Amino acid sequence: MKVFIKKHKNIILAVFWAAVILIGAALLHGMGRAEPEKGETPSPVSRMLLSDGDEGMGAVDIVINNTEKPEMPKDRETETRIENQNETGPEKNEDKAGGTNREAAPDENEGAAPAGEAEDKTAIEEDGDGKKAAPEIVTNLKNGQVNEEKLSFTAGIKNGSPFARLTASVNGKTVKGSEGQFEALLKPGNNTVRLKLTDTKDDLPITLTQTFIIRYVPETTQETAPRMRYINVADGQKIRGDLFTLDVDPVDYLGNRIYYDGIDVKLNGKETAYNWSSEYTNYQLLLAAGKNSLEIIVTDRDGRSARFAYELECEAVSDGEEIGKVTISIDAKVLGLGYVVAPVKFAVLQGETGAETFMRFIDEQGLEIRHLGTVKDSFYISRIYNGGITKGYEIPQPLVDEINADGLEWKSQRYADSLGEFDFCQGSGWTHCINGSFTGYTLSDVSFKDGDEVKIRFTLAYGRDIGASLEGKNYSTIY
Repeated sequence: MKVFIKKHKNIILAVFWAAVILIGAALLHGMGRAEPEKGETPSPVSRMLLSDGDEGMGAVDIVINNTEKPEMPKDRETETRIENQNETGPEKNEDKAGGTNREAAPDENEGAAPAGEAEDKTAIEEDGDGKKAAPEIVTNLKNGQVNEEKLSFTAGIKNGSPFARLTASVNGKTVKGSEGQFEALLKPGNNTVRLKLTDTKDDLPITLTQTFIIRYVPETTQETAPRMRYINVADGQKIRGDLFTLDVDPVDYLGNRIYYDGIDVKLNGKETAYNWSSEYTNYQLLLAAGKNSLEIIVTDRDGRSARFAYELECEAVSDGEEIGKVTISIDAKVLGLGYVVAPVKFAVLQGETGAETFMRFIDEQGLEIRHLGTVKDSFYISRIYNGGITKGYEIPQPLVDEINADGLEWKSQRYADSLGEFDFCQGSGWTHCINGSFTGYTLSDVSFKDGDEVKIRFTLAYGRDIGASLEGKNYSTIY
């Protein structure tokens, strides 16, 4: 027996290890499934090729031929952990690009802590990296317009630390709140509401501010509504010719003037841009033949508004046809000379500017003028020529005294046969007055209408001596 074992030792060892491998393979296969599925042919577990030689095994080739991966039991603890993560973790949604987006933020009022209540500032979110989300201001404030003097609003903190603080101010004054509720009184017009949050994140200080503009417009009553102090049209007025120069002077209930930025003029539903603003605010209207609707909305600086409506009847005529008469005069009363041309009625023609009307008047009177600009644009009278126009001049002494007190410089420039700018005094020149108003626009910017009174006047002191100062610095005596 010993001799047999010794002689066949190699074969016996090979068979032993083959048996071990076969048993191990069978055990592994059995863990996956005890039996093959019905109709399935079991695949061989191993194949042994043995070649017997004189002195033992020449080669041993063991091949595990089962290529099917064995089914492993799931780790129950790991599976439970994954399920819990799915239950508590943020829901993810695929976006169109294939990436993932964090769950949409909850309603901005959710989890907000009122200002001044540190114990309530525990509603803290985490960002995608598991870090604490940045603090936020949560409020119901919006930019806009209100009609009530008292403003009530809410403001609080979201994702704040126990040390977060929120302050509110209205027009620079701090407003105290209670449990996130604030109240403040507004002033008429624009009000600035500012919220300021201070906190820390990752040991770094954070300051956030939000600013809102709330316009308070008091309710308009009959007593507080704007009114027209002057307007040169009346409802149902008939106008010959299609050009009309509209002059308006609206004021608020306290009598303060409302300028062009608070005036909205529409003719037949279309916006009309303002032309000039001087004593009155001026608009050039191009009327249609027949009935025209004129609407003017005036708004004061506090937002109160009033509407004025007029119906105008336009009688259309051909260009060059007479549409009425105006009264024109030229004077140099500040020189003690009286009228250069006494008041004269003169025809106004359809389609012409005031400068064109005046130039025809000058020709008819046998005078000459020098002017800047054209009869269609920026027309300005710089000098009028007439033989002996300054003969016998004598400036009234009270006017001399006021000019001296005003600090204006007297000039030696003066001529016998002409009168113009910078003659006698630094503030001298020609200006015009239409229906008692010294306008800031030129004669080329206006169209005369029937019944207008036009005065061409000489001044020594920028109009202060004839009541034409637009700054309200007229002298005590007006000439």
